[in-house]
Amino acid sequence: KGINKFSQNKYDLVYLDLNMPEMNGIEVLRKIREINKKLPVYIITAFYNSFSKSLQEIAYEGLNFDLINKPLNSNQIIWVTEGALEGAVECDQED
Repeated sequence: KGINKFSQNKYDLVYLDLNMPEMNGIEVLRKIREINKKLPVYIITAFYNSFSKSLQEIAYEGLNFDLINKPLNSNQIIWVTEGALEGAVECDQED
């Protein structure tokens, strides 16, 4: 559902978890990067150790993302969001 919404709408920023039902966050990131290579994507996880090898592989492939470890409070989310969007250029869905 998220990939479908992403492909039909324009977003300035994506927060993504790694541990999700049906499709993990790495698979979702791959789909996002097929649509938009420049959009800021923040992966938030408490499962870094479980996904560390896959995260290293996608970073090596050039699939850009930033990683944030849980727990994360609302002030931290606001700070990251403001930092990502402040001075951000428009990212079209097409590259």
